[in-house]
Order: sequence, then C-alpha cells, then structure tokens
Amino acid sequence: MKKPSLILLLIGALLCTVQAQSTWSTQVLLQSALGKIEARTPSNSVLFTFEKNYPPAQFPATYIATTPINGVLPLQVQSTVSGTWNVLLEIADLRDGNGRLLVPARQIMVRVNNGLWLRGNGAAQIIYTDRGATRTWKDIKLEFAIELLGNEIAGEYAVQTYFSALALP
Repeated sequence: MKKPSLILLLIGALLCTVQAQSTWSTQVLLQSALGKIEARTPSNSVLFTFEKNYPPAQFPATYIATTPINGVLPLQVQSTVSGTWNVLLEIADLRDGNGRLLVPARQIMVRVNNGLWLRGNGAAQIIYTDRGATRTWKDIKLEFAIELLGNEIAGEYAVQTYFSALALP
C-alpha cells in the first residue's frame, strides 16, 4: 500500500521540479558550426546580506550568499557540441551607483559541484569542462561566498553572474 503513495509523491516532486525549471531563464551561450550550448538558471543574481553578526569577531571573515538559498545557484547546461566544451563565469567588481569600488571581484568566491573555491578576477573564468553532447540538461551546483576584510560596510551586496561558453574542435 505504501508503494503507490511513494510513487505518487515522487511523481509530484518531479512535476514540481519540471514546472520550476520551465520558468528559469534560458540563454544560448554558444551558437557555432561546432554546435550549440545553452544554460538556464532560476536567477542571474546572487545576494549577500550581512547586517546581523556584523562585524565578525575577526577578519577576514567569509559569508555564504543569502540568496539563492544557502548560497547555491543551480545551473543547467545542454550541449550539442561533440568535442570538448567549457562553461565560463565572469564575476565583476562590486561598485556603488557612482562607480566607487565596494568589493573587488577577488573577494567573491564560487565553488562548482563541491569542488575547490575559486576567486573572481573580473574576467571570464572556466568553471566547468565536459566533452560531447548532453542528452538532457546537465546539473551544475554553484555555491557563492564573499570574503570580507574589514573595510566593507554592513548591508546588502548583489553580484550579477555572466555565463559564456567555449567549444574546442
């Protein structure tokens, strides 16, 4: 008796996931003679809020992004490229409305699929490499954190993510 309800629960969860992903923003990262690479995410921005528990007991201090939940931005990629292909992420310096530097890109960190933390550098960096066409959307887990050195003010900081792709023949 429990198996049918478990199956219905799993089907319901799958339908919720499909519905959520159908509202994600899809963009073509690469369209060339080698093929096409597309990506989709629920959002292109990552938000850091540090007002409570700020300042910390000591610097440098690392804070996980507050939005998306737990600092995790899911990314899905689909490719028709038969050779090696890369997904790149650009993290820019955070500036205020007057162009004044608030937080340099090197203080924003990203981790891909529970790997090592990579620091932003203001340029597009390879964050994922694969080979061959994907049959469906491939899930990539991106986690974001910010390192504060003590000269930042409490508040909310938004990071825009810029994705691109490269394909090798």
